[in-house]
Amino acid sequence: MARQLACPPRQEENLLLSLAACHLQPDLEPLERALDQAAREPGGSFLTPMRSRLLVAKAWWFAGEWNRTCRDRAMLIARETATRHRDRLEPYGLLLDMGHPPDPAEVPRIVTSEADGAQMVYVPPGKVVLGTVESDEVLDAKLGRRPRSDARPAVEVRLSGYFIDRYPVTVSQFRRFAQWHSESRDHGRCSPDGPCRRERDQDLTHVGQVEVASPELPQLTPDYLVDTLDSRRDRQPITEVNWYDAFAYCAWAGKTLPTEAQWERAAKGNDDRLFPWGNDLPDDKRANFGHSPESRTGSVTVEVDRHERFASPFGVVDLAGNAWEWCLDWYDEKRYQKLQRDPALRIDPVGTTAVDHRVCRGGSWYNQPDCLRCSARDCDKPHKRSGAQPRSCGFRAARCRQPIACPPP
Repeated sequence: MARQLACPPRQEENLLLSLAACHLQPDLEPLERALDQAAREPGGSFLTPMRSRLLVAKAWWFAGEWNRTCRDRAMLIARETATRHRDRLEPYGLLLDMGHPPDPAEVPRIVTSEADGAQMVYVPPGKVVLGTVESDEVLDAKLGRRPRSDARPAVEVRLSGYFIDRYPVTVSQFRRFAQWHSESRDHGRCSPDGPCRRERDQDLTHVGQVEVASPELPQLTPDYLVDTLDSRRDRQPITEVNWYDAFAYCAWAGKTLPTEAQWERAAKGNDDRLFPWGNDLPDDKRANFGHSPESRTGSVTVEVDRHERFASPFGVVDLAGNAWEWCLDWYDEKRYQKLQRDPALRIDPVGTTAVDHRVCRGGSWYNQPDCLRCSARDCDKPHKRSGAQPRSCGFRAARCRQPIACPPP
């Protein structure tokens, strides 16, 4: 079993651990020893000593289904691991799953995800006003633009604490995932509602590829792949990825796409600012935007940390311009109206009604200032890898609570 767990997080992980807990409880020491030994074997890059301890903690949590004192043991191991690896994301993530969010004062300003090396910041529980506020209306009048109806009315929602990538996922980070996927041919992290290529004998660099017969998207070519994952763009955001690609990457890293409410709170902080840095209009010092394809030579995107001085109040960088970012939600033009009518929907909201578009946020290198606002919403079909212009859509990942449910027997 230890060898089966020596891989990136996947759905079957909970089933394996719950079965082990069921058969071994109340004594899980044999599982602890096996995981510890497997973590020390050479070549076990995904089963590190820290991950081994967190898997043990989760197994004890499952054992709590039969012996409640086992939950105390699970919490103790998770907290000890968080103390020992204070700058790592994963122990805090498990504490979130256990229903014990970390004290913001105890979390470092930046933690690192062991799975993909991403720097992440903690956004504590709080409220955010989604949609168009008074400052948005002033800007619309100034720019001579009609307000968008999909960001009205403004509605306040409450969010639990979560972690979010400090920067968009880069070409370098995505390449590691693409190489793992190409070698393993493992589709265990693909979205269950997505077009999966497991039956196709072709390059699997992108995991969300549509059917060969699709009239909308041509198959990827070697030249295209070389260009997309060009090492010269290592610190630039990965683009030309569809929603399914982004979903699979996040699952591989033990994370998920942020909801649009989480994205907007990460951008706004605790006030109703227009842009992540405040209310001043964008310029070249603050964001990469407003370019026409004809005016750019070479790459249209820039390094994700180029505008680091103009991060959001929570320290999240590059939320405006450079590349649109996929969110978890299905897009609903009347979403905020529904939130206003039903208070129950205003707690950790996520658009779950399946339509034909997913939400995108943040604007891109070719957009004008109105699209870079914290409140601006857009969308695209989840199988598309490009918006109105090439290299215009990427993503970042989040780590929020994923309740540990005991799988059915």
